Amino acid sequence: MKKILFTLSAMTFLIIGSNCGQSTDKKSAGISQTADTIQPKTPLERGKEMALKTKAELGRYLMSAIREKGAAGAVEFCSTRAIRITDSMSTIMGSRLKRVAEYNRNPANNASMEELAYIQKVKTALEAKESPKPQLTETPDGITAYYPILTESLCLQCHGDKKTEIAPATLARINRLYPNDKATGFELNELRGIWVVEMKK
Repeated sequence: MKKILFTLSAMTFLIIGSNCGQSTDKKSAGISQTADTIQPKTPLERGKEMALKTKAELGRYLMSAIREKGAAGAVEFCSTRAIRITDSMSTIMGSRLKRVAEYNRNPANNASMEELAYIQKVKTALEAKESPKPQLTETPDGITAYYPILTESLCLQCHGDKKTEIAPATLARINRLYPNDKATGFELNELRGIWVVEMKK
């Protein structure tokens, strides 16, 4: 069955872009500059920046695992280190970051009702051939931003079709580490999951 929802897949795939270089300009310092004024970044901009930095860190380790051990090594990496790296980046940036999905691989990445509501909005936009937009919600305790994660070609090595895209050794590793896996059968540019960034006001 075709799925258009996320679980955080091969971990690196954020629709909002992939460029996360380090910069020393005013923009990276937390402000954005226009022609006449300098304005603080909006919560959506700050959340996006944190999600991209975390994505880049995960991607760095993931690509190293793939180079050393192939896609099966990437599955091993995701099972043991992905959440720990995400938690470490949350501590560094002073905000809570996580990746969640409806069709998850790791049960720890299961989406809540509020997160599923945003996932449904993204699915609806994609089905209408529209670009999904991030979303911001506020509570008395803080601000939460949501960003969609779409599958890229690399994701399909671990999240694509079991018969044609996932190697037997990789599938065997998935079945061993995730006996209740729900995160295969995805196609290119489908929704794998979402980033959730919880920030203080």
